[in-house]
Amino acid sequence: MPPRNFGRDAERASKRASKAAFEEVVDERWQMPDDAPVDEEVERWIESAETRVTHRTVRYRENRRVADYAFVHEICLNGSWVEIAKIDCAHGEVHKHWPPPDESGRLQRIVILPIYLQEDVEKTYQDSLNEIYDNLEENERKWRDGR
Repeated sequence: MPPRNFGRDAERASKRASKAAFEEVVDERWQMPDDAPVDEEVERWIESAETRVTHRTVRYRENRRVADYAFVHEICLNGSWVEIAKIDCAHGEVHKHWPPPDESGRLQRIVILPIYLQEDVEKTYQDSLNEIYDNLEENERKWRDGR
């Protein structure tokens, strides 16, 4: 007869093994070296009284390749700018923060691609930019309506 807590013990052991495997994989993800010679460009391509989209692109000085980026869509609400959608490369993965927000006001976090090579950053750059612009109206509607 198996021990009384066999199911729970097995589940806990499985969770510990999954967490260890995840941490090992995350350690293998690419990150821009802290001392890399880079230039950061920040531009606003759409800016009006109600909405704006900010592009932050980090490029290596030597070859101008993209090392990091973030595209942020914001709207003006009661005189303050509020982020309603974003795609960025933090935490070793390209991911988006997408409406509608949850009960606490946080946007959904959706992973697009884990970053294992610098090329993963570059190959997602244009698609991420397009996704922000292709969804401006829909994201604003989802953010305002909450669905």
